[in-house]
Amino acid sequence: MSFLNHLQELRSRIVKMVLGLLVAGAISLTFVNQLWRFIAAPAVEALTRLGIKPPTLKAITPMEQFNVIWVKLPFLCALFIAAPWVVYQMWAFRHRHLPEAYPEVH
Repeated sequence: MSFLNHLQELRSRIVKMVLGLLVAGAISLTFVNQLWRFIAAPAVEALTRLGIKPPTLKAITPMEQFNVIWVKLPFLCALFIAAPWVVYQMWAFRHRHLPEAYPEVH
C-alpha cells in the first residue's frame, strides 16, 4: 500500500472519529438537564445535611454556569460515550496498516 493510501485511510478514520464525537455530543446536549441533576445531586444532598436552606449551588462568575452545564459537561460525556468508537477506529487503522509491526500471538 502506498503512502498516499495510508494518508487517505488515516483521514477517513479521523473523520469517522470526529463524526462519532459529534453524534455523542448531540446526545449529551439532549440530556444535559438530567446529567446536571445527576452530577449536582451529591452536592445538594451534602448542603441539605449541613442545614443550608435552600440547598442551591452558586456561580462565582457570570459565565460559569453556562461553561460548566452547557459546554464542559456535554463535552466530557461525549468523550466518554464515543471512547469505544474512537478506540475502535484507531485499532482498525493500526491493524490494517501495521500488522507486521505487532504480529499476532498464536
